[in-house]
Amino acid sequence: MDLKSFPVVEQKPFVWIWADLETPPDISRLPDTASLFSHGTEKLLFGTGTCHVEARSQIVLENLFDQSHISFTHPASLGIRSCEDGLAKACSVLEEPTRLCFQHPLKVFSTPDAMTAFFPKIGSTMGIRSRAELFGISLVVAAGSEIVSCDEEGHVQDSMGQLAFLHGITPETDTTTHYHFAILRDFATGSEDISEQYASRNREVIAEDVRVLNAIEPCLDQTRACDEPNFVTDAEAIHVRRRIERLILEEEHLRTRRTG
Repeated sequence: MDLKSFPVVEQKPFVWIWADLETPPDISRLPDTASLFSHGTEKLLFGTGTCHVEARSQIVLENLFDQSHISFTHPASLGIRSCEDGLAKACSVLEEPTRLCFQHPLKVFSTPDAMTAFFPKIGSTMGIRSRAELFGISLVVAAGSEIVSCDEEGHVQDSMGQLAFLHGITPETDTTTHYHFAILRDFATGSEDISEQYASRNREVIAEDVRVLNAIEPCLDQTRACDEPNFVTDAEAIHVRRRIERLILEEEHLRTRRTG
């Protein structure tokens, strides 16, 4: 059969495809996703799904790192940020050849009753370590969270569990995208009710994002990037944009060298 075949590498549960038939595959450029499955605990992958977005992959990526859009796009599903939350705080950035990680400041608050039901050993004060990560150019961990038990002064005592929302962004054309998603957690792994609660809300959040992205795409050709206002909350998305731009330039340079 006269079919094209592509080199693939499986890093369970992901399959990475080298789509450039003109260049030998460089496996060293694959991101290492081992950190998602470390810590020696059982991890449950659930809530998997896929959808089609009538928008370019770049804005789908940037949306996942945009902290400011939550209050406007997800007021019912994720809530609204208020002045009582204080000023937006800058995150720390860890940049590696195949991974970009944004670590957000620890949030400490009184433990809600619902969290006590999840974690019977958690203290009266808890915290959430939140991060956002880009693996390679297409796998995003958005709202990756570690739930920790704290003392009354807010100092971390023990880790209770971890939760990560996975997003696989695969370009279809210049202006359309395949959007894959799943959730990963290491607590209450036997509870189907908890899985359905998280999965249902995640589908709702993604549907809200897709509606906005579909509305934005037709307007992009009429906009000028120099007119775009950026704020502290846009830093992560802009960092991701610059990283993708740099990779594109590097690839164009390599192609020029090969053909020149």
